[in-house]
Parts: sequence; structure tokens; C-alpha cells
Amino acid sequence: MKKLLLITSLLLAVSCSKDDEIDWNDGQIRDGDGNIYTEIQIGDQVWLKEDLRTTTLNDRKTKIEKSSVVADEVSYREYNNIFEYSLAAALLPNICPKGYRVPTREDFNKTPVKPLFYNYGTWWSTTVETINGKKGAYQVIYLQQHGWSIYWREAQYKSQIRCIKEKEE
Repeated sequence: MKKLLLITSLLLAVSCSKDDEIDWNDGQIRDGDGNIYTEIQIGDQVWLKEDLRTTTLNDRKTKIEKSSVVADEVSYREYNNIFEYSLAAALLPNICPKGYRVPTREDFNKTPVKPLFYNYGTWWSTTVETINGKKGAYQVIYLQQHGWSIYWREAQYKSQIRCIKEKEE
């Protein structure tokens, strides 16, 4: 009897997924992995206060590949708890939590960056252009000592993602 109880307990433990442990309707802002985010309002825009750190799209099924190789693949890499994504991943419509999206160049232009970003980093926008035959997108770079700027960067690099709330119509 004890063996049967032990086997049943083990089967239940194995069959429960992370999805079963998360209350997806609790009003929290969650990405596809269940990570929780907070918001910050800057002017008329609402941003996530933290950088994206998901390995799953917001359908909670589609995984993003972990890879240090960058091409046109949908991938991410993680080091020191910082997630960086390929441009292909940044362009997916469902990479951010539901109700949020990757910002455009214009979104960054409208935002005073200092309250949004902390020390340093680079973040993708969805404003893509091909320059000299190379695909890339505009990014914001922030260095605490030097301020911020928006520039075009080739798609061969990975960068962080900060999501902005969709405007309600």
C-alpha cells in the first residue's frame, strides 16, 4: 500500500506543470513563463518597469530558442540574469505580456529615458530598416554617465526588450 501511495504521489508531482501552479487570472502582468512585471507611467505612456525575461511567448506554448548565435533566428541568451533577444524575436507580436508590445522608435522618442532605464543597456524597437543591404532596427542606448541616444543597429546583435502597454481604443 505504501508503495502504491508513493508511486501515485510521484506521478502527480511529475504530471503537474508550472502552468498548473500559476493563477493566470490573478490580475498580475505576466509573460509566457509566468514572470511578474510592474508598470511605470511616464507621460501618457505605460511601460513595464523591468526588462523582458521570458523564454516562452505569451501563448504559453511556443518556446524561444536559447542560442548565442545570431542570424535571422528567433533566439535569446542569458547572462547574469540579463536576457538579450535577437531582432527576429523582438519582432514577434506576442513576445511581450498580453496587452503590451515592443516599442517603436517613436515611442522611445516620446519618453524621457532616465526614469525608464537604470544604469546602462540597449533595447530593441520594432522600427526596422535595411541600410547598405543590411537589416537592422533602431535601438535606444542608455549609459548613466552619458545619457541616451537612438541609433540603428544591425540585426546580427542581441539586445534587451522593454515592453510598452498597447493604447486602449
